[in-house]
Amino acid sequence: MNGQTGENQAGMEAQVLAALAQKPDHPALLAALGGIRLQAGKVVEAVDLLARAARAAPDDARIQADYGAALMAAGRVDEAQSTLLDALNRCGGDDNLSFNLARCLQVQGDAEAALTALAQVKTVGDDICKLHGDLLKSVGDIQGAIDAYTEALRLAPRNAVYVNDLGVLLETSDDPAKHRALWQQLAADPDAHAIAFFFLGNSLHAAGELAGARAAFERAVDMEPGMAEAWNNLALVLGKLGLEREAMAALDRAVEANPGLSAARTNLGSLMSRYSALDEAEAMLRQAVKLDPSSIDARNNYGAVLMRQRRFAEAEAEFRRVLAEQPGQASAQLNLGLLKLTKGKLEEGWPYYESRWKLPQLKEKRPPLTTPAWGGEPLDGRTILIFAEQGFGDNLQFIRYVLELKARFPTVRVIHYALHRLVDLLRSSLAPEQCEILPWGQPIPEHDVHCPLMSLPWRCGTTATNIPEFGIYIQPPLALAAEWRQHLAGVGRPRVGLAWATAETFIYRSAKTVALNKLLPLFDVDGISWVNLQYGKEAAEIADNGLSGRFFDVMSDVRNFADTAALIADLDLVISVDTAVAHLAGAMGKPIWMLDRFDTDWRWLPPREDSPWYPTMRIFRQREFGDWQPVVERTAQALTNLMAATGDQGHA
Repeated sequence: MNGQTGENQAGMEAQVLAALAQKPDHPALLAALGGIRLQAGKVVEAVDLLARAARAAPDDARIQADYGAALMAAGRVDEAQSTLLDALNRCGGDDNLSFNLARCLQVQGDAEAALTALAQVKTVGDDICKLHGDLLKSVGDIQGAIDAYTEALRLAPRNAVYVNDLGVLLETSDDPAKHRALWQQLAADPDAHAIAFFFLGNSLHAAGELAGARAAFERAVDMEPGMAEAWNNLALVLGKLGLEREAMAALDRAVEANPGLSAARTNLGSLMSRYSALDEAEAMLRQAVKLDPSSIDARNNYGAVLMRQRRFAEAEAEFRRVLAEQPGQASAQLNLGLLKLTKGKLEEGWPYYESRWKLPQLKEKRPPLTTPAWGGEPLDGRTILIFAEQGFGDNLQFIRYVLELKARFPTVRVIHYALHRLVDLLRSSLAPEQCEILPWGQPIPEHDVHCPLMSLPWRCGTTATNIPEFGIYIQPPLALAAEWRQHLAGVGRPRVGLAWATAETFIYRSAKTVALNKLLPLFDVDGISWVNLQYGKEAAEIADNGLSGRFFDVMSDVRNFADTAALIADLDLVISVDTAVAHLAGAMGKPIWMLDRFDTDWRWLPPREDSPWYPTMRIFRQREFGDWQPVVERTAQALTNLMAATGDQGHA
């Protein structure tokens, strides 16, 4: 079973050759030399030597077993099986013969017969347990295979192959807590192999223990810097910890360690895309697809980058290849839906867009409901629960469909399960008889059917030509509007609100956001009173750019979107990147100039410079990816023209 280790082979071969010179036909010496040549990869010579030995000693079970092994190594599997069976008939039961016969039957694809042969082996050894595990796995006895691999590892705890075999199998089974404990035990061994830390990291990652997973993967790559898979998985954990630059560095190491690892190139390309390095991302993902054409992740990510580059036909081809290979694949369906929506083919896009609920990160955010989903049937006299989803801008845009439902079904009772920061604003905008606003997390009242907010356009049959338009459908509470009007009383006109950064949670935030210092040409236009609408850390850019004297800035007093709406209500114009502020201004009927990225969101329907969603919107769109300068120049010129047209007392 276990052969020579290969150490001191040259010295051993010299000794055997010297002995053969004295006894050229001695079967044991011929077999020994055959074994040495086999370990050295000289298979033809080994077979010849062991054949001579086997003919000279037909009843020597060990020699017959070694001859059978040599025949298998030479690819002469049928001859090996015949030799081993004949030897067993002559020699009786022998562990080496039975073990090699089991290996031979395994190669021939007869796992059941191989298990029968292996059962005759009485010796307990790590290689026997390993073969037993392989055979049990091939017949579907996963738990039996796990037990066999575990025993092999107990007998040879430093064998990296056994660790890997066990790890791969455990990750397909269904007891992560038990497996995590096993990897923790194996990793605690002072002589633990890097692979043990790799699988420990995988189990901790699956359990959501990111700090522990990071430590385990870092230990693995410290021990074995060339372990590309560990670098790749470390990057995934670092990304979830928000350490995306470190994740990118880890993926660079993974690609360096194994340029052919498609998964690492896929993940690196995805991160590059997130940081708006689209050309580099496209090249990296194209290579990932080339390395592994069957990779669903690689094709989905590649298609997503192509779509951001507006290479729509190529992107659609990638998504359809995925769906041909794996019908119903959620990410491909969603991406195809976004592509159709972006091209204005709303009626084709909505059904695909529903696949977003197959994604775990969205599915887990649905409220627990047992009522049926609304399918577009009449709602008169019934109660529908509409629940919020995704971002604030999405909710501001699609809350209009409450009014659409009431227009179609006057007696329907509508309950909206709303995001907390929008509750006050929505209550001031929608009368109780139009919609009951219920803060998310409150007990859900009885209702007949439910619908996610962003599924309403599909169920209402929305196309690019019949988008519901209700004019001003969002307005702040009257008392709050009066309070903020007093805040603004000393601010001259025209008053222009400005927001230049989107939420930190948005995946392509770097593409949506423009640094305030790139907007400086706007402040060269005389006669404008600028009002800050930017929240968060980016608001500090006002002082950083020496603009504190140019802005009326009370964003520190803004508590929720009702306050923001009250502030916007007394402005003459809002200029914003694609963020909730733009949606809010549009829903309030305020003139809104949106500075939009090249890889626009689907709802802005490129290359349009207006929006059927918001009649008061004007879009200043990038013509090349990442190039804000022409956008700012066109906006500054539009401001100049506006001021010239309205005069010193004009309003935007």
